[in-house]
Parts: sequence; C-alpha cells; structure tokens
Amino acid sequence: MFVRFYVFTFLMSFTSFALSCSAPQKEVRAYIEANPNWKMVEVCGYESCGPKVDHLKGKDIDIRLEVFKFQEHQFFVIGMDFMGLSGTYQFDPSKILIEVSNGKPLKPKRMSCNIPLDVNDLRLASALPGPFPIPIKEDDCFSLFFDHPAPPNDKELIMNFNKALTLNGEPVGIPLIYFRKNVAE
Repeated sequence: MFVRFYVFTFLMSFTSFALSCSAPQKEVRAYIEANPNWKMVEVCGYESCGPKVDHLKGKDIDIRLEVFKFQEHQFFVIGMDFMGLSGTYQFDPSKILIEVSNGKPLKPKRMSCNIPLDVNDLRLASALPGPFPIPIKEDDCFSLFFDHPAPPNDKELIMNFNKALTLNGEPVGIPLIYFRKNVAE
C-alpha cells in the first residue's frame, strides 16, 4: 500500500512536470488550402520551444507568420519573418490584402519588426515607405499593424499577399492564408 502511494505520487508529479514543459499553443493559427507547392507547418517558435509558430514553406522560401493581440485585443499585429531564401525576392507590403470572414477589408500599417507595443506609439510610428518593392534578404521581418480591434476567435482573417512577394519580378504563387482559432486548444 505504501509503495503504491509513492508510485502514484511519482507518476502524478512526472505527468504534471511533462505537461508543464510542453509547448504552449497560440490562440490563432495560420492555415492554407492544400497546395502542392506550399505547406503550413507548426514549429518551435522560441527558446524552450514555446509557443509554437506557423511557417509557410515553399521551394525556396520559409515565411514565419504570427498574430499578436495586444492591450485586451484593442489592436493586433501580424508578424512576418523571411527565411531560407534562394533567389532575389522583393516584398511590397502595400499590396497585402486582409479581410475578415464577413467580407470587411482591413488596411494595415506596414512597419519593420522593431515596433513599440503601445497602441498610441504604434499610431504615431512611421509606416514603411511605399508603395514600391523592397528587396528582402535572409531574416528580414515586417509587421502589419491593424488599428482595429482583433476579430473574435470565431471570425477568420484572410490574407492575400501573392502580389506582394515576387521572385525575379514574378509573383511566387502564395496561396491565401487563413488565420483562425487554433483547433488544438
């Protein structure tokens, strides 16, 4: 009886420890429809692998996508990091189209990654110049700031940036990206 108690205690402690070390999940995930040239994968995002983040992977490019909701969902930011580049890519953030699943278009303010996290500072910060393509290189990142309340989790955000990203002057065929509630939660 005494041994059972220790075994039970050990198993409960180990289970609790293992669960506490598992990577937390994001509230919102990125998805795409089936596409032979692209896939969306979830990978470790930060030190100790948490939370996991979404990567859109193509033949010659890897784009990390992450939605951040701030200050009790008063505004939100979509972060984009470019990795694994092979070729001469250009990015024109002014050509990104975002709409909520109810059809309402949202206009982002396009910024570099070094952004303040206060809504008033974001409103005052300068947007990237444009509209014109920006040459991108490995580990370049951009933020799309939406001075708009984050949509509720039951609403889907649809991002079209196929015309915003080109390789040697031609669109790379990026599929629509759907940001929706993480079904793993």
